[in-house]
Amino acid sequence: MKDPTKVSDELLNGLRKFYSDEEIIIIVGFGAQMQATNNFNSVLGVDVDKRLLPLKDEFKPATWREVIK
Repeated sequence: MKDPTKVSDELLNGLRKFYSDEEIIIIVGFGAQMQATNNFNSVLGVDVDKRLLPLKDEFKPATWREVIK
């Protein structure tokens, strides 16, 4: 069974071709911060920023978990 919380050595080594370890930490930290923000907004029902409304219907819910076996 795949673990969605793990990063493969292959992926990490691929990232290291373009980013330093410090940059990878910043990228992962920013991603985690965005996930937390999205969860917070979803739980509290925070409205979408009005500036983003024109894009609202272009995004679909994530379905990546469906392909994990």
